[in-house]
Amino acid sequence: MILFISLTLNYDAVNETNTFTSGNVIQGRVFLEVTKAVKVSCFYIKCKGDADVSWETGGGDSTSYHNHVRYFKLKHIFINYNSTHGKNEICKYSLFMLYPVPA
Repeated sequence: MILFISLTLNYDAVNETNTFTSGNVIQGRVFLEVTKAVKVSCFYIKCKGDADVSWETGGGDSTSYHNHVRYFKLKHIFINYNSTHGKNEICKYSLFMLYPVPA
């Protein structure tokens, strides 16, 4: 039995290259649609911002360089009900997200 029809994450581009830099704000929506109402106790997304670069120097003694930088790692909780609050029944859900990229 398939419960999920779709799970889509859409974000608003801040430039024509579709990239983000420090100080930008990642803004968008998460759309969740299921075949029938389900009980949800927790729904969240995790976002990571990484940069990787590598290059080689030319010539007879070629040297390789590389670097990795983690700019941010975030967890955004949309629904979080513990056992005392019960569960939320959903069929279609549209959730807003807003993340400032750390400077």
